[in-house]
Amino acid sequence: MNTLNDNLASLLASKSTKNVASIDHAEIPLLLSQLLGSQELVVLSLTYPDVDDRNHKSLLTLVQQLASHGMKDSATYVDAQSPYLLFNDLRKALVVYHEIQKDSVAIGVSLYYAGLTGAAAEQAIKQHLPHEPAHPGWTSQPTAR
Repeated sequence: MNTLNDNLASLLASKSTKNVASIDHAEIPLLLSQLLGSQELVVLSLTYPDVDDRNHKSLLTLVQQLASHGMKDSATYVDAQSPYLLFNDLRKALVVYHEIQKDSVAIGVSLYYAGLTGAAAEQAIKQHLPHEPAHPGWTSQPTAR
């Protein structure tokens, strides 16, 4: 899902006659990212499986990897199995997003930014970065703000 449902979108419209709308669990981070989009906040939604030995090792490896890359706060939140992480640093949000995608077999991660999700959110973030991302494997060109 890349946009809010029509019911919710009409509620958020400035001249709406609606006073209630329903949303599902997947729309919560999308709505949050849209409402906070002017503040350039990134939302990562994390899903954790039931813990078994394999998943626990994957989680510990990810926590150690994040901490070793200077993302100690993110590592602490992931270790506590926080369902959402909010970032005001676009670059760090992408680093954590990619680390989770790359290093975790068990944890699911979704990226939200300015009312966008997935690849569209990632592209929007990259467009707002002032310089080339300092992360191995990224090939995006720097863009002016």
